[in-house]
Amino acid sequence: MGALLVAAVGVAAFGLDHQHGTLATTKLVLRSPARIVGARALVTAGLGLGGGVLMAVLTAAGVLTGGGALPAGAGAAGRAVAGVLLLTVLSGLAGVALGGLLRHTGPAIGVFAVWVFVAETALAALGGVPMTALPFSGTALSASSGTGVFAGLVAAGLAVVTFTLPRRDG
Repeated sequence: MGALLVAAVGVAAFGLDHQHGTLATTKLVLRSPARIVGARALVTAGLGLGGGVLMAVLTAAGVLTGGGALPAGAGAAGRAVAGVLLLTVLSGLAGVALGGLLRHTGPAIGVFAVWVFVAETALAALGGVPMTALPFSGTALSASSGTGVFAGLVAAGLAVVTFTLPRRDG
């Protein structure tokens, strides 16, 4: 759920600009589509990183409060925290891409949520696709194949937004 909230922040970075007609002002200030997308991506990635740190700290506190134990080795704990941080940063950037592509917050958040909660589960259960190969689940499981797919989709989405921004919103 935390990654969905971070993605919603990313979606809002573009979706609200489109909905309220303030993109023209943003274009006057930043001028270049690459700067506009880059600035939104950078801020959202920072917020995603902060959200990931908060999620990791709260999870550790919950485990300890509940009487559980954190991973014994620093390597296991580090991999878990790194996985959470990567997941939240990529989720935020995916939100920026979806917000820029769909230009409306509701549908963009809906697409992200349906992908994460329904489509990946269906692909794994019905299509036999390994969870580690799916973008969101693979990243959550710290699988390099899923993380690579998620990072590739995010990069492609941001590139398409950068390319289409001056053409659709001129």
